[in-house]
Amino acid sequence: HNPMVLAGEIAMVDQLTKGRLECGVGRGHPWLCEPGNVVMEESMDRYIESLEILQLAWTEERFSYSGKHYNVKDISVVPKPYQKPHPKIFQVGTSAKWFTMAAQKEWGIVVGGPAPSFVFNEPVKVYRDACADAGTSPYVGFIKALYIHEDSATAHKEARESVEKFVRYNVSPQLTIFPKTDAERERMENAGYKFYTMDFMPTIGAMSYDELIEKGIVFVGNPEEVCQQLIDLYDDFGFEELIIISHFSDLKREQCLRTQQLFADHIMPVLREHNP
Repeated sequence: HNPMVLAGEIAMVDQLTKGRLECGVGRGHPWLCEPGNVVMEESMDRYIESLEILQLAWTEERFSYSGKHYNVKDISVVPKPYQKPHPKIFQVGTSAKWFTMAAQKEWGIVVGGPAPSFVFNEPVKVYRDACADAGTSPYVGFIKALYIHEDSATAHKEARESVEKFVRYNVSPQLTIFPKTDAERERMENAGYKFYTMDFMPTIGAMSYDELIEKGIVFVGNPEEVCQQLIDLYDDFGFEELIIISHFSDLKREQCLRTQQLFADHIMPVLREHNP
C-alpha cells in the first residue's frame, strides 16, 4: 500500500471514531507480493520505509523522505490523527525481527488466528525478552476464533461445518506458495517468510473437525469449557488483550451474537478475576 495514502486513511478513521482506533501493521503475506507487483525480497525494506513514512505523516506538518523505494519532497498528509502522537501500533505476525523492533518502539503485538497456539510461543518470548532489554512495557494481544452455545453438544453440531470451512479458507492461499524445493524454501526464508515454510502448514487444511478442536485451533463448547480453554491460553501466554473472532465462515448472525453474549456474560467476568 502507498504509505502516504494509507497514513491519511488511518488518520481519517481515527478522527471519525474520536481516537478509538488501534492500528495493526504487518509486512503482508508472501502470496500477495507478485500479484501486488512487489518482489518478495524487497518486502522487508519496503515495510521499514512504509513504517517510517506513516509516523512522519502522522506527526509532522510537512516532511520529506528519501529511501530506496519511496522518495517524496515537502509533502503534507491530512488529516492528522485524533490521538497524539498517533494511534497505538500493534505489530502482527510471527517474525522475531519485527517483534524485536516492536519492543524497542514500545508497540504492542498481536498473535493467534487459525493456527496451533504453540507456534506463537517463541515469537512471544522473543518480544517479551526484547521489551526487558529495551526497558519497555510488553503488550500482547491474542486472537482466537470461538463458537459458544449453552449446550456443548449443540455447539459442536452447529459449528462443525463452519469451523472446517473457516480453517481451510484461511490455509488455502498458504498452500499455493508452500515451498516444493529446497531452493524455494531457502528463498522464502531469506526473504523473512520462514513461518510459511513450516511443515505443519499444509496439514492444517486437511485436519478433520475433531483434530482442529483437539489442537485448539478453534475453541468450541459451552461457556465453561471455552472459558477454561481461554484461561489455559492465558496461563501459557499472559496476554494483555484478547480478541475474539465470533463471526466466521457461514455462521448465521444470531449464532455470532449468541457467542458474543455468552462470552460477555459468562467468560469475561471469570477472565477478569483470573487476570485482574
